[in-house]
Amino acid sequence: MSEEDLFLHLHKPAKRIKFGVLHTGAGNPKATARWVYEYLRKPLAQGGRWEDGSPNGGYHVFVELDGTAVFLVEDELVTYGVGTTPFDGIKNGNTLHISYAGGLNAGIISRAQVERTEKLVKQYTALYPEIEWLGHNQVSRKLCPSYSAPKFLREIGIQEKNIYDKDHYGIAATLKSPYEYLRIKGE
Repeated sequence: MSEEDLFLHLHKPAKRIKFGVLHTGAGNPKATARWVYEYLRKPLAQGGRWEDGSPNGGYHVFVELDGTAVFLVEDELVTYGVGTTPFDGIKNGNTLHISYAGGLNAGIISRAQVERTEKLVKQYTALYPEIEWLGHNQVSRKLCPSYSAPKFLREIGIQEKNIYDKDHYGIAATLKSPYEYLRIKGE
């Protein structure tokens, strides 16, 4: 069984998924998926990210520095990755979230992470043919991810119908695709 077939076999489609959101962990590039998952679940008073914590964390998949993809929660579970935006109904309840370790500054991403994210986006697009992909920075004033998701998605051959192209804060337009950053670094 190929890796793509195995992915499709192991993932049960969740009817709630309408959008796929790409993120960065914006922290230590050596952070593990376990550490990020626990950090996002803890309440603020216990050293976590949010006031009350999030029972399912913030991401469905986390890509570590070496390109290892760790599936944190099932697709049907809602994570706290995007909140509720005022844009086109994008909210935690209808989104799937992929993040990677590091990425505090623009272009800080490993080739292994870029290649794994590309593979994940293509696999999830096969599973959810109507999904629209975007970067968190397109609906939030954050450098998250620290690259332009629309440029990346086009570069890897994702169809236009699967690319959410609105950039509500103008952040994504100022960034390059992760493959462009790798070329600049000579990788």
